[in-house]
Amino acid sequence: MTGVSGVTEGPDSAWVSTPALLHCTEGTTEARVEWAYFADTPFTIHVLVAVDPDTTVSVVFARDLLLCGLRTRVGLGDVQLGPGLGNARHGSLWLQLRALRGVVVLEVPREPVATFAVATYDVVAPGFESCHLGLDAELRSLLA
Repeated sequence: MTGVSGVTEGPDSAWVSTPALLHCTEGTTEARVEWAYFADTPFTIHVLVAVDPDTTVSVVFARDLLLCGLRTRVGLGDVQLGPGLGNARHGSLWLQLRALRGVVVLEVPREPVATFAVATYDVVAPGFESCHLGLDAELRSLLA
């Protein structure tokens, strides 16, 4: 797999693009995975998987799941991930997605995703997520 872009960081976001191998019952194909983090949704990672220009899938899951999944296999439901699951190549991260139509496993290079995960801490430090939710403003609008 080639084509990793560097992690891009702004004051309110971080993102990276990685190549992937998409494994499913029909075989293996190449895909592109866009990883994004936004301060206004501080608990979540946004992932966009593009198999081709007409086929994309959007997935949202917890930032903590990604951070833990870099070290060990985690997840019990529709999203599971971990380093080098099964017979994966060294240095890869596997992201398993389960839907009504079946299961796919994305094999992505671990290092750029790990760098991206650390960059999310630069955007919103752990323990300060609630400061970015705007709950006070929401409460004021509800009570107005």
